[in-house]
Amino acid sequence: MLFRSYINLPKGFVPPKNMAPIVQAFLDSGSIELTRDTSKSVTMPKKSLFLVGGPVRDFLVNPSKRSKDYDLATNATPEQIALILHNAGFEAENPEDAKKLNIPSGESKSEGGKKWFIKGHDAGGKPFVIGAVVGGEVFDIATFRKDGETVNGKSDVEFTDNPHADAERRDLTINSMYIELTKPDGENKKLYDPTRKGYHDVFSGNVRTVGKAEKRFDEDKIRVMRAIRFHCKFGKSKQMDKDMEASIPKFADLDGVAMERIREEFLKGLEDPDVDPKKYVSLYKRFGLLGKVFPGVSVRTDIPPQLRDKKDKLVALAWMLQDNPTETIQSALGSVWPNNEKSLISYLVSLKEFDPDN
Repeated sequence: MLFRSYINLPKGFVPPKNMAPIVQAFLDSGSIELTRDTSKSVTMPKKSLFLVGGPVRDFLVNPSKRSKDYDLATNATPEQIALILHNAGFEAENPEDAKKLNIPSGESKSEGGKKWFIKGHDAGGKPFVIGAVVGGEVFDIATFRKDGETVNGKSDVEFTDNPHADAERRDLTINSMYIELTKPDGENKKLYDPTRKGYHDVFSGNVRTVGKAEKRFDEDKIRVMRAIRFHCKFGKSKQMDKDMEASIPKFADLDGVAMERIREEFLKGLEDPDVDPKKYVSLYKRFGLLGKVFPGVSVRTDIPPQLRDKKDKLVALAWMLQDNPTETIQSALGSVWPNNEKSLISYLVSLKEFDPDN
């Protein structure tokens, strides 16, 4: 038994059409022959598959809304994941991936364009995430793991059969739940909550880290920004979790985090229709993070309601940066912002007048 206890959901998760072949592949994993001789054959122990992380959280919040991405986790190693998919008619997208994971070549009969490829490596180059492609949609399948030493989100990984250890390395309790997938085309109702806090926190609007916030942020400083974004999106209290609030200033320098990651994470919150940009940007200002996103410029946080409601990223950004010369804005946005976005923001600022109603 992988988990000690589970919650029986009133409404189960039904895998979307493109996920169903992957679920079925894992259900059939126990019949895969690993060795064969004249006396007996050895088959693979049946492997389990789970929906994990953000998609579980989003399903609990709104069961009828389709998630943008579906992350999957399993007790199968990357080599076993590849073999399970190969056995189910998935073809290696890259022959080198098949060779690296010891998958026989030329034997898989790809059905309907089903593919697989190595998607994620640890800092040492060891694969730990396999991408499965069905109908043009990519599903990430990661092996349960516990991270080693982490530097700016990059670490060497150690695989584990213990999903509780897998949950302990995740950032927030609401992102650390698992739904077991045993029905490709029916409701899957078994939800596992290893921290015993995630399910409660989703419905009570608590946003807090798994374990001590300082430890989670020290593993990857970008989690400081994620904590702010998720608080603005899911938190029902105006005040942040006290442990997170006390720990964020210790890592607000974002030292060593690439500007590309900072930009990407900031925009995730600004573009999210469920995040109030004024509240979001105000928290960035309070914790001294705006200078990391927009170095060397003045940033306004009094975003009008009209702009907040429209969720127009470029207009909102131009409003925030309007007190600066366009040359300074171009320099602050640097090389990590697309040229078309920099040009549009600079053009809006050069107009010198903002009418939120127009």
